[in-house]
Amino acid sequence: MQNAKCKMQNLNEGSKGFLFFIPYFLLLTSYFLLLASGCATPKAEVKKSDIPSSTQVVQEKTETKEEEKGSIINIQTEVLPEATQLTVEADNLLQYTAFKLQDPLRLILELSNIDPGTIKGPIEVEKGVIGTINLYYFPQNNTSRIEIGLKSHTPHEILKPSPNKLIVSIKNPEEKKAEKTGEIASTEEAVIMVRDVEIQKIADKTRVIVKTEGGEPKFSLIKKDELKRLSIEIENATISPQGQKALDTSQVSAFVKRVSSFQHKDKLVRVIAELTDISSYNISREGTNIILDIEPPGAEGEAKKIETKEMAAGETKKAEALPGEKKYEGKKISLDFQDADINNIIRLIAEVSDLNIITTEDVKGKVTMRLISIPWDQALDIILKTNKLDMVREGNIIRIAPATAIAEERKSLMEAKRAVIESKIVEEEVEELVTESLSISYAKAGELTKNLEKIKSKRGDITIDDRTNTIIVKDTKKKLADMKLLIEKLDKRTPQVLIEARIVEVNRNFSKELGIQWGGGLNMTTDANFPNTIGITGSSVGTSAVSLPAAAGTGTGGAISATLGSVTGASQLDIRLSALESSGRARIISTPKITASDNKEAVIESGRSIPYPTTSSAGTQVQFIDATVSLTVTPHITPDNYISMKIVATKNEADFGQQVQGTPSIIKKKATTEVLIKDGDTTVIGGLYKTTKQESVAGVPWFMKIPVIGWLFKKKADTDLGEELLIFITPKIIKT
Repeated sequence: MQNAKCKMQNLNEGSKGFLFFIPYFLLLTSYFLLLASGCATPKAEVKKSDIPSSTQVVQEKTETKEEEKGSIINIQTEVLPEATQLTVEADNLLQYTAFKLQDPLRLILELSNIDPGTIKGPIEVEKGVIGTINLYYFPQNNTSRIEIGLKSHTPHEILKPSPNKLIVSIKNPEEKKAEKTGEIASTEEAVIMVRDVEIQKIADKTRVIVKTEGGEPKFSLIKKDELKRLSIEIENATISPQGQKALDTSQVSAFVKRVSSFQHKDKLVRVIAELTDISSYNISREGTNIILDIEPPGAEGEAKKIETKEMAAGETKKAEALPGEKKYEGKKISLDFQDADINNIIRLIAEVSDLNIITTEDVKGKVTMRLISIPWDQALDIILKTNKLDMVREGNIIRIAPATAIAEERKSLMEAKRAVIESKIVEEEVEELVTESLSISYAKAGELTKNLEKIKSKRGDITIDDRTNTIIVKDTKKKLADMKLLIEKLDKRTPQVLIEARIVEVNRNFSKELGIQWGGGLNMTTDANFPNTIGITGSSVGTSAVSLPAAAGTGTGGAISATLGSVTGASQLDIRLSALESSGRARIISTPKITASDNKEAVIESGRSIPYPTTSSAGTQVQFIDATVSLTVTPHITPDNYISMKIVATKNEADFGQQVQGTPSIIKKKATTEVLIKDGDTTVIGGLYKTTKQESVAGVPWFMKIPVIGWLFKKKADTDLGEELLIFITPKIIKT
């Protein structure tokens, strides 16, 4: 009992001790809770980016280095006379990346390892060129984005007066100043004067120097490979008389033939270098002079162009891509980097390009560069080449890794393909050969063999049985299957074409003649013994002194005559007028038809063979010469039911008006063409046309040239002949 009391007493004393420490414990707990609540700060509201999340960059990193984080503490804007300034301040080091985006126009600032702090957006500014400022935050990589909405395209400059402060200066657009009269003042650029053009030989290069004065010249270079010509166009310029020249440079350069300089248009001077072959070149400006260095043909190096200053607003010239030069077609972007992480830059390009980009853990480093208005794919190429990286594109995914790793990957892939090919070759060499005969239905076995020879193995053998049109093949099962598949595609019924021709020959002739006949006599006597009788006559009485009649006869032409005489019969005058006019028209039509196979020549021929004798040591023989109309057509049927035809039309005609030892000459006409027409349409091989006009005058010399009365001493004939040959062709595909 005593022991129990002692235990109870000890327990009470222990309880009193425990109760003594409870107030101290509660006080200590309250202190820590108060301390924790005092250190906590309200969490700022963060606006997520509206840029699609499908264009994220996946980084294969296993370790990240913890850096000191910071927050934005102030953003303010100020409009100055020349520019609008945006000032960003943070409580830690500011590392930024700047670039421009279009639609809508905006300038983007990305701040690495910085959160927005208590700054919230959007911020309505509407000052100068700045509209609205939006603020975005990417918690996955602790990056803040300041999106500055711009009202116009103007240059910008980013200054960093201190590690924690950033000043973005955006130039205000120039306002047009009005004169007192209210009219807009206009200023004209100074006109450049081209004083002279010189040629120099520097090592193996040829240098063309265009000397100008009056300011920095604005120029562009146009390369025309088909003409082997380089042309420099200088805008807003004139050329002096001394500068206008055409220099023969063959003595100075072996690959530059001529250099010409002249005033091409109003305020546009052109300098042209004519080359013997396509050459590389480099064009630059030194002060007010334009320097064009031309390399020898075949020399290494790419043709380069310098970037000239911007032209007047709205005037830009698009540079032509040189042969072999990569073409960039991506959306244009402006980037301004200062010690930016390369993975962040790649992520920005991914957002602009709408592509998925994956980088390996070996892709790292800092980038400092300024790129203004270039395609995003060109910007990516520059960044990769600068950092010894390469990429592989598969669909809409781009993988980026060190160039050595990509090269090794490609090499391994080639070796794997080579191994597969070698294994197939070994497999073919040991595989059992099978013999099979393949019957050919439509094609010729000999023609198909040429194609089968290209796919058979080295041990394979192909023979032909012309009697049965069969191909006998001995090869592996796989090669045999490939040959059967090829024969199935090639051994098809050859389509046929019905060719209808209509040959129309038109002959036209017209002739007109006008002639005259007249004569007379005069008889009189005198009192003298001699001459007692005087008589004058054109011929004997009853005939004509001038006989130039038209070829009028029975059924053709017409004539009228008159006779005048004296009472005593001492004098007499006979006159006769004759005229002839004839016209004729003939039309000959033939309509031959023929059926031809695809890609096979078809010939239509109609006419006669003219015999003629020849004499040789063997005696007299009879040979023949053809006077025919022939048509040769080779049709080809295209997959879209059009017909391509090679056509040769000839007409050989005997001319019996010109004979040699009784054999007539041959008049030849020929037309060759190739046409493409739709099934059932008609084409015309036209117009073998010949016109002959002839005018002849016959008469008494001297008298026929006397005005007016000269018609009594001459005859006139007019002839007009016409020949025309038209060939109409209508091809039709025969449906089977």
